Amino acid sequence: MTANPDLTGIYGCNEGAQWARKTPLSRLGNAIQIKFVGFDWSADTKSLIERGILLATMVQNPYEMGYQGLQAGVDLLAGKPVQQNVDISVTVAIQVNINSIK
Repeated sequence: MTANPDLTGIYGCNEGAQWARKTPLSRLGNAIQIKFVGFDWSADTKSLIERGILLATMVQNPYEMGYQGLQAGVDLLAGKPVQQNVDISVTVAIQVNINSIK
């Protein structure tokens, strides 16, 4: 970040990356100016959002992912056509909605 002082945002592609950025961002004086967005959900991630360290994170829907995958397998075995791609949307968790996310 010191090599790129104009940096305005960082994306962490998993929960580990979110936590790896927590300490450096907390130590920098301009931590609030750098927006950090992650991907994944846990109580720890929720805490980062509550404290303003993480702006947002994408929350997956593992139940729906499993259900749709299993349904595709059942349909395939029954000789029914299946979609090549199935969109399982995510929820964007931010401070205003984090208490409604399970």
